[in-house]
Amino acid sequence: MLYGLLLVAVLFEVAGDLLFRKWGIEQRWPLFVGSLLIYNVAAIAWGVSLRYMQVSTGIVVLGVLNVVLVVIGGVVLFGERLSWPQVLGLVLGMASLVLLNGEA
Repeated sequence: MLYGLLLVAVLFEVAGDLLFRKWGIEQRWPLFVGSLLIYNVAAIAWGVSLRYMQVSTGIVVLGVLNVVLVVIGGVVLFGERLSWPQVLGLVLGMASLVLLNGEA
């Protein structure tokens, strides 16, 4: 249940971020409103997941997975390029998840 809620929160936050990027490019207001609605679903799933986990652990998982997935989405959907320092940052972020999970 916990990981399912956290996964829903991550996926909806990523979808909201990518839709906001599309709105930034196209300036169509339905994209903006859709982004806000998607963020609300993410916030509800995140809030409910906090019933089952510590905020200090959950926010790292949510934040790192959000960053990694949004970067992948930016590269795939919008043709963005990554520098080597950015790739290293993503690798270190993923390493933080491994270290955090090993402590639990």
